[in-house]
Amino acid sequence: ILLEVPLNISMSHWPHRYAMALGGILIGIGFGGMMFASGFWSVVITVVFWTFGEMVLLPTTAAFVADISTPQRRGMYMGVYQMTGNAALAFSAWFGMKTLEAFGASALWGMVFITCTAASLLFLPLRDHLAQIQREASY
Repeated sequence: ILLEVPLNISMSHWPHRYAMALGGILIGIGFGGMMFASGFWSVVITVVFWTFGEMVLLPTTAAFVADISTPQRRGMYMGVYQMTGNAALAFSAWFGMKTLEAFGASALWGMVFITCTAASLLFLPLRDHLAQIQREASY
Protein backbone atom coordinates (compact mmCIF):
# COMPACT_ATOMS: atom_id res chain seq x y z
CA ILE A 1 0.00 0.00 0.00
CA LEU A 2 2.81 2.37 0.85
CA LEU A 3 4.54 1.80 -2.49
CA GLU A 4 1.71 1.21 -4.97
CA VAL A 5 0.10 4.65 -4.90
CA PRO A 6 3.36 6.61 -5.28
CA LEU A 7 4.50 4.14 -7.97
CA ASN A 8 1.29 4.57 -9.96
CA ILE A 9 1.34 8.35 -9.55
CA SER A 10 4.93 8.48 -10.81
CA MET A 11 3.95 6.37 -13.84
CA SER A 12 0.64 8.12 -14.55
CA HIS A 13 2.13 10.07 -17.47
CA TRP A 14 3.37 6.88 -19.16
CA PRO A 15 1.40 5.57 -22.14
CA HIS A 16 -0.70 2.59 -21.06
CA ARG A 17 1.04 0.25 -23.47
CA TYR A 18 4.48 0.84 -21.93
CA ALA A 19 3.26 0.48 -18.36
CA MET A 20 1.33 -2.69 -19.20
CA ALA A 21 4.38 -4.13 -20.98
CA LEU A 22 6.62 -3.32 -18.01
CA GLY A 23 4.14 -4.86 -15.58
CA GLY A 24 3.86 -8.01 -17.67
CA ILE A 25 7.63 -8.37 -17.97
CA LEU A 26 8.09 -7.93 -14.21
CA ILE A 27 5.46 -10.57 -13.52
CA GLY A 28 7.12 -12.89 -16.02
CA ILE A 29 10.55 -12.35 -14.49
CA GLY A 30 9.16 -12.95 -11.02
CA PHE A 31 7.36 -16.18 -11.83
CA GLY A 32 9.98 -17.32 -14.34
CA GLY A 33 12.63 -16.76 -11.70
CA MET A 34 11.03 -19.55 -9.69
CA MET A 35 12.88 -21.94 -12.03
CA PHE A 36 16.12 -20.80 -10.42
CA ALA A 37 14.97 -20.16 -6.85
CA SER A 38 16.70 -22.43 -4.40
CA GLY A 39 16.13 -20.89 -1.00
CA PHE A 40 14.07 -18.46 1.00
CA TRP A 41 15.74 -15.26 -0.19
CA SER A 42 15.69 -16.19 -3.85
CA VAL A 43 11.94 -16.85 -3.56
CA VAL A 44 11.53 -13.48 -1.81
CA ILE A 45 13.26 -11.78 -4.75
CA THR A 46 10.90 -13.45 -7.23
CA VAL A 47 7.90 -12.37 -5.15
CA VAL A 48 9.17 -8.77 -5.12
CA PHE A 49 9.43 -8.80 -8.93
CA TRP A 50 5.94 -10.17 -9.60
CA THR A 51 4.41 -8.00 -6.86
CA PHE A 52 5.80 -4.85 -8.49
CA GLY A 53 4.59 -6.19 -11.82
CA GLU A 54 1.08 -6.54 -10.46
CA MET A 55 1.26 -3.07 -8.89
CA VAL A 56 2.05 -1.65 -12.33
CA LEU A 57 -0.09 -3.90 -14.55
CA LEU A 58 -3.43 -4.16 -12.76
CA PRO A 59 -4.23 -0.45 -12.27
CA THR A 60 -2.93 0.34 -15.75
CA THR A 61 -5.07 -2.28 -17.46
CA ALA A 62 -8.14 -1.02 -15.61
CA ALA A 63 -7.33 2.54 -16.72
CA PHE A 64 -6.78 1.35 -20.27
CA VAL A 65 -10.14 -0.41 -20.38
CA ALA A 66 -11.85 2.68 -19.00
CA ASP A 67 -10.08 4.89 -21.55
CA ILE A 68 -11.03 2.80 -24.59
CA SER A 69 -14.67 2.55 -23.59
CA THR A 70 -17.33 5.06 -24.39
CA PRO A 71 -18.95 6.73 -21.38
CA GLN A 72 -22.21 4.92 -22.16
CA ARG A 73 -20.55 1.50 -22.12
CA ARG A 74 -17.86 1.98 -19.49
CA GLY A 75 -19.68 -0.22 -16.97
CA MET A 76 -20.02 -3.02 -19.50
CA TYR A 77 -16.33 -2.80 -20.46
CA MET A 78 -15.23 -2.83 -16.82
CA GLY A 79 -17.56 -5.73 -16.06
CA VAL A 80 -16.13 -7.84 -18.88
CA TYR A 81 -12.60 -6.88 -17.78
CA GLN A 82 -13.30 -8.00 -14.20
CA MET A 83 -15.08 -11.16 -15.35
CA THR A 84 -12.17 -12.29 -17.53
CA GLY A 85 -9.67 -11.54 -14.76
CA ASN A 86 -11.71 -13.53 -12.26
CA ALA A 87 -12.10 -16.42 -14.71
CA ALA A 88 -8.32 -16.48 -15.11
CA LEU A 89 -7.93 -16.62 -11.33
CA ALA A 90 -10.49 -19.39 -11.09
CA PHE A 91 -8.82 -21.64 -13.68
CA SER A 92 -5.14 -20.76 -13.28
CA ALA A 93 -4.58 -22.77 -10.09
CA TRP A 94 -6.12 -25.89 -11.62
CA PHE A 95 -4.23 -25.45 -14.90
CA GLY A 96 -0.99 -24.70 -13.07
CA MET A 97 -1.28 -27.82 -10.93
CA LYS A 98 -2.03 -29.98 -13.96
CA THR A 99 1.00 -28.52 -15.75
CA LEU A 100 3.16 -29.04 -12.66
CA GLU A 101 2.07 -32.67 -12.34
CA ALA A 102 2.55 -33.45 -16.01
CA PHE A 103 5.72 -31.53 -16.84
CA GLY A 104 7.38 -30.36 -13.62
CA ALA A 105 8.18 -27.05 -12.00
CA SER A 106 10.68 -25.79 -14.58
CA ALA A 107 8.18 -26.26 -17.40
CA LEU A 108 5.43 -24.50 -15.43
CA TRP A 109 7.53 -21.45 -14.54
CA GLY A 110 9.08 -21.38 -18.00
CA MET A 111 5.62 -21.37 -19.60
CA VAL A 112 4.54 -18.53 -17.31
CA PHE A 113 7.64 -16.53 -18.25
CA ILE A 114 7.07 -17.09 -21.98
CA THR A 115 3.37 -16.28 -21.73
CA CYS A 116 4.01 -13.06 -19.79
CA THR A 117 6.75 -12.01 -22.20
CA ALA A 118 4.53 -12.67 -25.23
CA ALA A 119 1.63 -10.76 -23.66
CA SER A 120 3.95 -7.86 -22.83
CA LEU A 121 5.08 -7.66 -26.44
CA LEU A 122 1.45 -7.67 -27.57
CA PHE A 123 0.74 -4.61 -25.40
CA LEU A 124 3.26 -2.47 -27.29
CA PRO A 125 1.33 -1.94 -30.57
CA LEU A 126 -1.93 -1.05 -28.78
CA ARG A 127 -1.57 2.68 -29.42
CA ASP A 128 -2.00 2.23 -33.16
CA HIS A 129 -5.26 0.35 -32.66
CA LEU A 130 -6.64 2.51 -29.85
CA ALA A 131 -7.86 5.31 -32.12
CA GLN A 132 -9.60 2.81 -34.38
CA ILE A 133 -11.28 1.10 -31.42
CA GLN A 134 -12.51 4.44 -30.10
CA ARG A 135 -13.88 5.46 -33.53
CA GLU A 136 -15.73 2.16 -33.93
CA ALA A 137 -17.13 2.31 -30.40
CA SER A 138 -18.56 5.77 -30.98
CA TYR A 139 -20.84 4.53 -33.79
